[in-house]
This record gives sequence, C-alpha cells and structure tokens, in this order.
Amino acid sequence: MDNSSPLSSLRRLMAVNDIDAYVVRISDPYLSEYIPRHWAALEWLSGFTGSAGTLIVTAEGGMLYTDSRYWEQAEEELQGSGLELVRQGKPGEPDIASWLATHVPSDPTVAASPDFFSVSEWERWDEMLAHVDMHLDPIEDLIDDIWTEGRPARPSSAVRELTGAGLSVSEKLTELRRRLREKNADATLLCALDDIAWLTNSRGNDIDFNPVFLATMAVTQDRAVLFTERSRFTDKHLARLEAQGVVVSNEAPFPAAGNIFGNSTVLVDPARVSVGLMSYIECDTILDLSPVTVMKSRKTADELDSIRDAMRRDGTALCEFYAALDASLARGEPWDELKTSRALREAREAQGAFDLSFETIAAFGKHGALPHYSPNETSNATFTEGLLLIDSGGQYPTGTTDITRMTAVGKLTDEMRRDVTLVLKAMIALARGVFPEGSSGSQLDAVTRAPLWQEGLDFGHGTGHGVGFVLNVHEGPFRVSPYATDSGELGLHPGLVFSDEPGLYRPGCWGVRIENLVAAKPVEETLFGRFISLEMLTLCPIDRRTFDIALLTDAEIRWIDDYHAKVRDELENRLTPLARDWLLRVTEPLRA
Repeated sequence: MDNSSPLSSLRRLMAVNDIDAYVVRISDPYLSEYIPRHWAALEWLSGFTGSAGTLIVTAEGGMLYTDSRYWEQAEEELQGSGLELVRQGKPGEPDIASWLATHVPSDPTVAASPDFFSVSEWERWDEMLAHVDMHLDPIEDLIDDIWTEGRPARPSSAVRELTGAGLSVSEKLTELRRRLREKNADATLLCALDDIAWLTNSRGNDIDFNPVFLATMAVTQDRAVLFTERSRFTDKHLARLEAQGVVVSNEAPFPAAGNIFGNSTVLVDPARVSVGLMSYIECDTILDLSPVTVMKSRKTADELDSIRDAMRRDGTALCEFYAALDASLARGEPWDELKTSRALREAREAQGAFDLSFETIAAFGKHGALPHYSPNETSNATFTEGLLLIDSGGQYPTGTTDITRMTAVGKLTDEMRRDVTLVLKAMIALARGVFPEGSSGSQLDAVTRAPLWQEGLDFGHGTGHGVGFVLNVHEGPFRVSPYATDSGELGLHPGLVFSDEPGLYRPGCWGVRIENLVAAKPVEETLFGRFISLEMLTLCPIDRRTFDIALLTDAEIRWIDDYHAKVRDELENRLTPLARDWLLRVTEPLRA
C-alpha cells in the first residue's frame, strides 16, 4: 500500500479520530450538482471522474457506490486503488448499509462532513443506517487537513449583471416576500447557487458549464443580504443591486445572517441547505421547498422570448455543424468523437455562446449505449458505419439549450432504424400531448414510454428535466420521470421549460436518444379545468436516414413535417449557402 497516497493520509487521520468509516460525496457546501474542482475530493481520493457516486473509506479498504451509467468507467478508474466497486441497483449487489454491516466492526463510528449533506439527505442516511444499528456522525471535513498541496483554489470569478432578465431584482424580492408570508415565514436562507443567481439577475463562472457564483443569501421582509466577495462586482453593478434592495457583504454568512434574522421564523429548503449551515440557525424554522425554486422554474413571457432567441442561435450553429459533417463524411474524410465535440463547440461560439451547458456527449456505435459517455483521448472512437448520438447544449446570453440528435454514418441496419423510430415515436407522444394543469411528471413519463412499452422496451433514466434561464441545464422542481409523483402546485404549469428525451440502449451495440426542449403553455380551459400543451423550442432537423417511415402513423408523419417546416422557416435565412441547401433538403416533407 502506498503510504503517501491520499487514501493512506485519510486513513491515518481517521485512526486519530477513531473513525471506522468516512463518507465522501460528490458535493460542495452549496449542494451543487456540478461542483468546483476545489471540492472534487472523491476524485482526488479514488481517481473516479464520474458525476455521481459515494465513496466510503474504511481502515483497510473501502468502496465506491455508483449507478449503471458509470459501472464500466468506474471499474477502469478504480484499478490499483484497493477500492471495491459496488454497482447501485444491480441484483445481488449490496446497498450502502448492507455493505457497511459486513465491512466495519460492531458499534462503528461512521462519519461525514455535514457541509456536504442537505438536511433531507442526512435524515435519509440516518434512516438507512438505522436498519443496521448505525448512524452518521458529523465531523469537520477531514479533506481540508490532508489536501494541502495541488488543490485547486476556491473559485471567485467576476460577477456580471444579466440583461434581458424580464423581472427586476426588486420585483422578484417583492414576490418572494409575498410567498414567504403565505407560508407564515418572515425570512429565508438561500444557498442554492442557481436560486441566488436568478433572484439577483447576476451570473458568474465559478462552476464549469453553470454560470453561477459562490454565495449565500439572507432575505427578510425588509432586508436582502448577499454574502460573497464585493470585489467580484463592478461599482455600477453593486450600486444597481443596492438600489433594488440587495446589499453585498464580505462577511461570512454566519453569524452575520443570524443577526439579520433575529427572532424571525426562517423558511429553509431541507433539500438545498446543508446540515452544516442549518446548525447555525438558532431561531424558529419552517422546512419547505424554496419559493425561489418554484418562481424561477416558471419562465416569464420575456424570458421565453429570450430563450427562443437562444434556440435560433443554437439551431443555426447545429445546422452549420451537421451540414459540414455530412459534406465531410460524403468526401470520405475521417471523423471521430473528439473532433465532433470540438467542431460543435466552435459552431456554437460562432453564434455567440459563451460556454457549453454541459460536457458534450459525442458517442459513436457502442458508446451510445452509455447515457453519460463523453469522449477522451483513450476512448475516442473513429467513425465507421453506424449510429452517432450527440447530446449537447450551449450557454448563450439569452438562454440555455440542450438537444440530442441521432446521425446516420454510412449504412444502418434495419434493427438500428427500428430502435430510432420507436424512440422518435416516444418523443412525439409527449410532444403532441395535452395535459391537465398540475399533472405530475410521472403521468407525462408514462405517455412518453407507451410506444416503447408496447414493444417490450424501456430505458433507465428519466424522460425530462427542467432547464434554467441562462443557468443550470438541470433545474427543479418539475421533471418527467416515473418517480416524479408531485402534482398540483409542483406539477405541470405554464412557463415550465423542460426536456423531452426518451432513449433506448443496447449495451455493446448502440444507443438511441432524441431530445427537444419544450415550453408548457395553456391551450384551453373547459369545465374540467385548464389544459396545457407543449411548444417545441429546439430548432434542428431530425435525421430521416435514421428512422423507418413505414413504422410511423399518419399523425406522427404530420408532426415531423410540421416541425421541420417550423425549423426551416425560423432558420433558413440565417444560414450560409451550404447549410441552407442542406436544411432545405433534409426538411422536405416525408410524403410528397
């Protein structure tokens, strides 16, 4: 065993603190989905680079617990670490509690830093461990004591003011305070970075692909204090924030926020505030979903207009890219996954994108069966014949995009085209749907999966996720998933922007996913309530070479033709001659 390795250093510190098992999660103190490199402790300890997983380190070993998206990747990256891979959800594999029960002594000390667990997640862990007569002990982050060399700095990017945001900061604060009063709360503590960025009409660059900045915010009925470095802001930006009721403070959130709250009743979102911060709040609290999370998910008319501009920009970039790709492949020029990612980024930058919205998934052949695959120098596949899956998105000054398309490289088999057609039918099923307002995400999910279920097929991920406004590509609270059972206030409502992305994966062979972003809008109101339809926001042709028209119904063919007509009308005058000719050709009606 390498006594100088990060794992060995952690085990020595665990021994000093009488800890039998130490839990490390992919998280930061703001509970972000994507985290700054400064807090990438799980990767530093284990070598695992995936975006989802839990590491448990024991005195003699340890394990990584991750889902099926990362099983192959984790197996390779954990080699030589001495860590065991436990495959989450695989029959016969233990869950975390069962694994601990067989790998630590009786009455063990299982510890973790409370800074990286939400209140609700900590409670879930305690409930889970109680089944094996254990509990989770809070301890100061041990990583800070051992990761002292080569650790990336805590980010502190410049913060810019977002123009074209629709509602002003003062208008958003007024509405937030009204909603707090409805919940019998006087104040709220905000730690979710996208909530803070949206509320303050400000954007940063502290996390790759997510234009947010590290901060905490306290809002009462008469004060709003943003805790982050004032040096990030221009003097004009600071003045405009203060004019709208937000003071930026260099102080640490606590005890400063505690002094601001006084004897207030504070609303805290248990899923978006860490146990560490919660321990500082000494006044009365109400645990409930943050009103800001709901407010920002329902886009205003101005935000939707801005998003449509981003879709036109993104559609232009995509048409330029796909036209060039098709022409190059027709000339017999070599392409691979990394070249595809680079070319697509360049096309988006040419249309004004300031970043990607996530790392591009350019997956050829069998790599398409890995839903979250991203190419690297080792895995990079050269195109031969088969299906190319590209899931990508851009961050534009006017909106955030996310799209998946299938492309035919050479000749496809009948089985490939059948799979693509079934996924396309599933995508269209949701796109054409009309639903009662307040419908749950699970209801929309079932409608989407029906064409696949009829053929004895399914996929393991959700059907859709919310998308932020010049913000995170994954946004709650609404999602389309078998597990998204909330209806009513947290169900389907006008203004929600989310993805429609069913899939189908054949491990070792190919994978299929087709994705558009949609906006929920009211379509009619009857004696039975208000009904919601979905506006297609994404603008990009669907490659007809990848699907079998004979398997489509007349209604599905009309939907594709109508969608392609919309894409053509929106984009043809924005394109270079090569891309325009390509667009006109690939959007011709399926039936003359």
